[in-house]
Amino acid sequence: MVTTTEPITAAATTTTSSTVLSTEKQQIKYDFDRATCSSYIGESDTVTYYAGSVDINWAIGQVPAGGYVVALSLSAVLDHFSTRYQQHPASLNTFFFKKTEAGPFIVEITELKSSKKGFVVVKAVLRQPKKYNEKNKVPQDLSKYDRNQYVTKTLSIITMSDMNGETGITLSKGETGVAPVPPQMATMEPAKMDYMGDYVDLYQDKSTYPVYDTQGNVIKPGRAEIHHGYDFKDGRETDFKSLPYWADLFTNPLYSMGPQVLGKSKYWMPTLQLEVQFKTVPKDVKNVIATFKIPHIVNNRFDLDGALYDQHQNLLAITRHQCLVVPWERNVGSSSSSSSASSKL
Repeated sequence: MVTTTEPITAAATTTTSSTVLSTEKQQIKYDFDRATCSSYIGESDTVTYYAGSVDINWAIGQVPAGGYVVALSLSAVLDHFSTRYQQHPASLNTFFFKKTEAGPFIVEITELKSSKKGFVVVKAVLRQPKKYNEKNKVPQDLSKYDRNQYVTKTLSIITMSDMNGETGITLSKGETGVAPVPPQMATMEPAKMDYMGDYVDLYQDKSTYPVYDTQGNVIKPGRAEIHHGYDFKDGRETDFKSLPYWADLFTNPLYSMGPQVLGKSKYWMPTLQLEVQFKTVPKDVKNVIATFKIPHIVNNRFDLDGALYDQHQNLLAITRHQCLVVPWERNVGSSSSSSSASSKL
């Protein structure tokens, strides 16, 4: 995260140039951190502002991946709370209003519930210019930010806490009898990613897929459930900021049902709403293993539940999505940003 050292008011200007910011960004060690970094550009009334640039390489087709977009807002909030008592997100709920595009973004952070040592609830709104233009520049201070020329892309409600001070009843390893069973990396094999494969290694357990005989007849039906393992190719460990990214990175479990459900057409399955509940502080997390399932789909709108664990099967977070099944053309047909996205699922 690139930050300035002194607060900037609405009337003040920053001495940090775009050249300096670009240089600092290049000095960030890991790909994911370079792609999600933003800078504090000031405060106005009860709102704190961060600015950055969306990296189109972290996209599915021509649309930046939902979990990556969530990480942009969460990254700004984590930086905003870096000197506060509450430095750990307990939960986030993000609503996707419009497609995110390559180029500048602003995160507006507003505190909704304050507390000295208890839970703090904030609203983080990610906004981008109304009209895409490759010449759009990231605002370096509030005087360069014309809010009337920006539109809301996502709205997140994030609860911040101090997990190091939490104690009490803990049943996180299946003791309740109804929790998901953590997948096993031993049952997974490397899987090719169509998007973002330059940054991520993906592993997949295909035991939930249907089994066919030599004539193509189903002899064992599949189920709408998928198990994955992940890691960053450059060795970056998983932390709070990257958990929403993993929570939204999966081969859609509907494909495990076979072509009798989706047929042979290509679909885009955008997220309308994404919730993540964080359960513990990630420590030395080299690999994430995850399980996702779709209990219901009604009129092309489905709910998806997931759980994410570290390499030792300790629970990191749970997630719930509300998504749509739409033609792939909805992804590429009206996008005004990049016409190519380098290598996801």
